[in-house]
Order: sequence, then structure tokens, then C-alpha cells
Amino acid sequence: MPTQALTLPVDISWQRLAFSADMIDTDFNAVSLPPKWRSSLCIFYHVVPQEQTAEAYPGARIVYLRVSCSITGFNPNEELRNAVNLDRVGDRLDDLQQSTWDAIQAAGWAGKYYACLGAILQIAVYPHTSDSNLPIDDFPFIIDFEPKKREMYETRTETGEVLSGSSDKLNVQKGTTNTDSTEQSDILTGVSVSAGGLSFGGSTSVTGEWGTRNKTGTQTVDTRTTDTSRERRETLSASTTINQMYQLFNAYHLGMNRALFVIAPRPHIVSRGTTPEDRQIDFNLIDGLRKLEGPQDVMAILYVPASFHGLCLQANLDTGHNIPDPVEPGAYSLVVTRRVVRTCATFTDSGSLQPSPIPLPPSPFPNVSFEDRFKTQLLSLQDPSVVPDGTKRSRIADEFNHFLRQNIAQRMLDGYTAGNYPLRPFTRTETFKILLQATLRESRLSLARLVELKYLSQSDANVLAHAKVHTAGDIFTPGLENSPDVSGIDLIKIRNGLTSGALKALDVTP
Repeated sequence: MPTQALTLPVDISWQRLAFSADMIDTDFNAVSLPPKWRSSLCIFYHVVPQEQTAEAYPGARIVYLRVSCSITGFNPNEELRNAVNLDRVGDRLDDLQQSTWDAIQAAGWAGKYYACLGAILQIAVYPHTSDSNLPIDDFPFIIDFEPKKREMYETRTETGEVLSGSSDKLNVQKGTTNTDSTEQSDILTGVSVSAGGLSFGGSTSVTGEWGTRNKTGTQTVDTRTTDTSRERRETLSASTTINQMYQLFNAYHLGMNRALFVIAPRPHIVSRGTTPEDRQIDFNLIDGLRKLEGPQDVMAILYVPASFHGLCLQANLDTGHNIPDPVEPGAYSLVVTRRVVRTCATFTDSGSLQPSPIPLPPSPFPNVSFEDRFKTQLLSLQDPSVVPDGTKRSRIADEFNHFLRQNIAQRMLDGYTAGNYPLRPFTRTETFKILLQATLRESRLSLARLVELKYLSQSDANVLAHAKVHTAGDIFTPGLENSPDVSGIDLIKIRNGLTSGALKALDVTP
């Protein structure tokens, strides 16, 4: 059996295997660059030379994977600007569609940046397509990955006490149900001596603690001399650096051919101290909710049978974004967008991987993997320059933490658990319909023109006119459905008809 040489650890030479191709700028002559606010994925690999693993893994290849995520926010306008190209459609749009999409591309909600508040990363490894019909026992699997978990613990309490534990020697008597422990201490807490005036008299005061406590202690001193160079040869084989944000992290499914990583923003921490040093760090609620943005690297070690011609892999990155309702205060939509990278690669004679990217199905981007609508109320900081008192500050921090935990992290996990939401472009989501109706509120198209375009019957137009509704935007006035003046018509059906008419513009653009 070949022996494994003890060599100094080397820095891993990462090679790029797959990446988000739409984030590559291919036109040097164009002034504009690809969209900025899309999360991206890049997968790097390193095949460990088989002579280094022949002794420990004689029938396998060991492959290192590094999945690098660039987590960003979401700007709808980067997708909507290409959803309907008004310059190319010409006169194929009617007045409602033309005016609505003009307004959408200029709407305030479409141009806003919605930060990422939670992320879920999944990676999966499969046999190469040429190694088909294999039992699952022969599938490649993940031996280890990092990071596995990151938590945050707050060690300070409201009253400032610190709870600590200690371990003492305990004896169990022969009766097996009685315990016995003793300790011995003579503690002198203070001695004071006083002398009075010119006299030779005086007094002595001694305070202390007397008694007998039997106590046994053991102190062990361990001195070790190490050969650092030799130790690194024996314990380390390769080293690298991965970039991590200071965020909460949980990993799952070690030992499978897939792994799942849940990433959440770190919570707000509020110090309730009274000292000047504590008060300097009391207020840490600037900019409201914690954001989850920036680089996040994951490293995985793969076990691939040596008989395999190659491997296939896929990485999914889902990012959650909170979009407030422009009309209804306190109403929000959680939109989870997905980024996908897929590739297959074959092992070369030199031991590297030759990738062959697999194109994704053509579809508008980004795909939405989940959405949910909810209502909640958050405390608002009226003047961030004024530090609120400790009670209010604690309440604000608790509400922010609860909002992120329940309305973002938990809803994303609920969506994954349900698994019944088909992938779709953002323009086909219920969230977009809500935002579209907010845009239709600004439409000045007359009822007479809606009748001509067959979005509205003449009888319904007469009822609406009697209720002092004169434009398409007036039809979407909040609370109008409760007015007795429109009880004779199906107002919800009319609103849905106008919304569907505006959405048909998506089918006109080639």
C-alpha cells in the first residue's frame, strides 16, 4: 500500500467551475453594465491529488468546493425595464396598457432598493450524466462543510449579574442515596487597629470567618514542547481563506449529496446599563432592521468514487426581501428571489475538472421561489438623533428582532417546508399585482375610454359616475367597495379586469 508523504500544507489553488453568467459584462462598447442588484453565485473547485489520499481513500477522489455568494438587495426596476419594451411594441398596446407601463417604470416602488433580510443557500452534487443508473449508495456525498453554525449569545442581564457554574468533587456514600461533600476555609475579611490620642490604650477590630471546611484541590501543570513545522506536516494538508459576514448561520444535511445553509441577520442587542460606558453603546438601532448583504463563502469537501467520469452540481441561493404595500399601511409582502447555477464537469487526465455549463430554461429573471403577504406594526423612530429611554429602546429592539424572526426567517422556512409554490417571474406574482393596482390608482383614463376599450360596460360606468368616480384611478380608491353607491356592481371584478388588462402587455412584447 502506498504511503502518504508528510508535506507542508499548501494554499488551495481554486479554479472556477460555474458562475452567474448574466452578471458578466460581454459588451465593452456599451456604457451601461449588467444589473447591479442581483445576487450572484460562483463555484470554485480543487481536486486533491490522488497520491495524497490513496492511503485514506483508495477508491475515491476528494474534491474541495467553495461556493461564493454575493448577497444583494432587490430592485424591481432592473427587471421591469425589460419586461415591456415600450419602444418596440409600437401601437400594439392600448391606452390603459401604455399609460400603466409608463407609470410603472417611473413609479417610486419600482425604483426602490429592497434589502435582503434572510437567505437560504443549497448545494447538491450528482454523478455525471455519463454515469447513469447508479444506486444512491454510489452517489458522491459531502464529507464535511464549513461553517456549520454561528450563534449570538448576550451575556449581560438587565440587572448586571453574571451567572457562572463550577464543578466540585462529590462523594456518594455506600447507601447509594446519600451524598457527602466538605470544604475547609478560613477567610479573613479585614483587620483594623486604632490608637487614641496620647494614651497607650487602643482597640483592635478583627472581622473574619472561622470554621472547619474540608476541601481538597488539585492543580495540574502541563508543559509541552512542540515542533511547529512537524506538527503542521502531520495535521494540515491545505489551507485557504473564506469570507464570512458576521451573521447567524445554521447548516444541515452533512453526509448527504446535498447541503442546506440558513443565513439570518444578527439581532439587535440592547444594553440596559447605567454607567457612562454602557450608555455609549445603548443606541444601536440606526437604519432600523438589520440587513443581510455582502459576501458569504461556504466550503464543502466531496467524496467522489474514483470510477466516476465526472460530476454534476447545482447551487441555489434564495434571498428574502420585504416590500411594503404602497397603499395599505402596515401591510407587507415577503418576496423570495432565487439564483441558480448548474454545471457538469469531467475529470481530465491531469486530475482537474473540465466544466460544461448547462443553460437554464429561458425565463425572465430573477425567478421568485416564494411570496407571502402579512400585516404588522413596527415602532418608528421619529427622530434618530434623540436616544429614547431604556424601556422604549428595548421595545424597539425586541420588535425588530421579532419582525425578522417571525415575518422573514420563519416565513421563508414555511415556504420551503410547504414546497408548493411554482417558480415564476416577478411580474407573475401576487405581489406585483398589488403594486400594479397601486400604480393604476394614478391612472387618469376616463370611464368613457374604458368603455371604448371594453374594460367597462356602459351600465357599470353609469353607476360609477353616479358615485363620483370619473377615472380608472378612482376605481381603485381604498374603501370604495364599501360605498352603498356602488353596491349594484361587482367592483372587485372590475378592478381585476383592469389589472389583467394591464398584465396582458407582458404577452405583447416578443
